[in-house]
Amino acid sequence: MPDYLLASKLRPDGVLGYHTALELCGISFTAFFNTVHLISDGRSETVGLSFKRCRIVRPHRNLIEVGKTDFLTVEVESEGVPVKVTAFERTLVDVLHRADRAGGRDEVIECLNVAPYLVDDFDCRFRIPAGPGLERVSSDCASAVPTTDSEISAAVLARVDLIGDMCRC
Repeated sequence: MPDYLLASKLRPDGVLGYHTALELCGISFTAFFNTVHLISDGRSETVGLSFKRCRIVRPHRNLIEVGKTDFLTVEVESEGVPVKVTAFERTLVDVLHRADRAGGRDEVIECLNVAPYLVDDFDCRFRIPAGPGLERVSSDCASAVPTTDSEISAAVLARVDLIGDMCRC
């Protein structure tokens, strides 16, 4: 069983993030990253697993303040086991904010180069759900769904900017 599956069950509110989420998206470049990142409201700590270590980190303080620590998380199934992981867009924002948790600046740049090609039916009219402190963040970034590589790249970056505004330090 992969270490990320074990790590995902360490905390009931645990969400896999950062480099681990990049791996699950299929866009990580470092094949043997030795840390699984689990985002949880509890105390930060490092736990030894069979082959890797699990670093449990707290969500961004802005998400804690507005009570949206599970913002943009999805549940996926891996080897028949359901796990919560940060959504693609949140993962991009998180690794831009904390490149050290994603394998460093070069890893993040390589992942961003690949990211637009993973978005088959990207709808740039995505609206961030309203909630306490989140009402200010919702916008249409274009009137049509992008089709060219440059339009997709621009749409992904616009969507990441919207989410990044909400998560800003």
